[in-house]
Amino acid sequence: MKLIHLFLLIFLWNTTYRCKKKEITIDCEGAAKKMIGRWEGIQFNYAKTFSDTFILTVTSSDGCHFLGETSYTQSTTTFNVSGNIDEYGWMQFNETNFIVDGGEYTSCTGSYWNACRNIRWQPGAKFNEFRFDEKSLAGEWEIACWRCDLDGGFTLIKE
Repeated sequence: MKLIHLFLLIFLWNTTYRCKKKEITIDCEGAAKKMIGRWEGIQFNYAKTFSDTFILTVTSSDGCHFLGETSYTQSTTTFNVSGNIDEYGWMQFNETNFIVDGGEYTSCTGSYWNACRNIRWQPGAKFNEFRFDEKSLAGEWEIACWRCDLDGGFTLIKE
């Protein structure tokens, strides 16, 4: 009886594997070229302490990689951005370093360290969990830090 169950289990595994749908692939180089331009939208954190309009300006692409900058309405801080699109259309981009340091994070003199680490405008934000679309992008963002509320969602629309 155990032998029959084993054969049945192996049979089911094999048929499930063979019937699996293949994911649709895209031309990631073409998609990266289509990213070039101005994208405007909103960014917020899940703790509901931050919400701001922001702009992603993609200035160039090379293969499946793109470069640009982000800027915000509540800050003069701007960041360089580096991003990638994979063959399945999944994307991510990172704010790698300051172009203009508005000082909110680097000059923070809060009464305690906790206030400073929860400031949004620090380098290292990673935008991910979204797929390429020529007109709009929506996903999640996060800044890796210990015990802070720097993660949330975003939506961008191409102008």
